[in-house]
Amino acid sequence: HPDSYCFSCNDFGRLYNFSVLNEVCPDGWNVPTLQEWWNMLELYEPEHLTYDSPNKISFNGDGINPILNGENGFNAQLGGRYLTSIESIDNQDDFGYYWANTQLGRKKGYEIVFSTISEDIWKDDRKISSQYIACRCIQNEESE
Repeated sequence: HPDSYCFSCNDFGRLYNFSVLNEVCPDGWNVPTLQEWWNMLELYEPEHLTYDSPNKISFNGDGINPILNGENGFNAQLGGRYLTSIESIDNQDDFGYYWANTQLGRKKGYEIVFSTISEDIWKDDRKISSQYIACRCIQNEESE
């Protein structure tokens, strides 16, 4: 896709600009919204999650966050992000950035951030044209 970037694709997959979120998933699937991300995180380890603020969830477990190591079926890849301002990959191996299909105004969108540096998972708003980050697709809910 022209609005994507590939750096270590075999290890981390493609990175996408916010403008193509509705085009990257196969039929019947979508990039999760901010609320869908929060709902998914609650499914994995609800007893170990602490809502520190509306923007941050802390994982209070013993050892490695299971969302990072794939124990619970989701393995957050820490592929960093491609920043257009420096034309380079930033924070690879330390942070995993994932788009939430929720736009904030005309120029910003939300990202979900995983890290090995802390056991926190947080949302952040970013200028949508300034970076390329990962997408995860989830299956659409069946409408009744």
